Amino acid sequence: MFRTIISIELTFKECIYKIINKNRRESTKMSLLINKKLCSIIYFLIKKSKFLGKTKLIKLLYLADYEFYKNYNREISGTTVYIKWDYGPYSPDIEECLFDMAGLQIIKIKKRTSLKMRDYYSFNLLGSHDYEKNLDSNELEFMEFILSKYDHLEIEDLKRIAYKTPPMLYAQNKGDLLDFDANNLFISDKLKNLGKKIESLKNYDGPPYDSKYSLGNDELMEYQCELAKEK
Repeated sequence: MFRTIISIELTFKECIYKIINKNRRESTKMSLLINKKLCSIIYFLIKKSKFLGKTKLIKLLYLADYEFYKNYNREISGTTVYIKWDYGPYSPDIEECLFDMAGLQIIKIKKRTSLKMRDYYSFNLLGSHDYEKNLDSNELEFMEFILSKYDHLEIEDLKRIAYKTPPMLYAQNKGDLLDFDANNLFISDKLKNLGKKIESLKNYDGPPYDSKYSLGNDELMEYQCELAKEK
């Protein structure tokens, strides 16, 4: 009886040690990644997003970096490079992170084919990893905000939003680097155009303003119909 109790205690301790050693190995894997910040954000998105394919992942990361840069003058993911590509912003750095994470068995990447014969990718987490130590509380809170703002949107909606950002608007050719400072250039151009409009109004010597000629007036269509009847 006494030997049985000792045997059970040893088996229990062995299980505990195995769990501890496994957790140590899993946490060590994250430290082996080259771009720890970007990979940690990718891990966060895979864990938190309702459905995440590769295209959606890249768009969410781009919008997170874009919005974070507007507020803090730096990318949340570190030094991720984005280029203008076929379906909007694209980053080889993200591909490299996914490859490294799959190689270290932090994630599993599944390639599938849709009914339209298009390849798409999904992700599964393998084990539990301490990704939060590479992100401060402000960055974690910001990523929660990004998910609440964009995660429910369809991919096409995310593409349209990304295409309307200044870095994409100012990139002329496929393969051009996207510059987050283009947002300042975009604002500067808007102010210049506004200044030109104000100057043109100062020199305006035509008839006084009449609301019925304003395109923003709800009665414009009725007024145009009345003119057509008179003719």
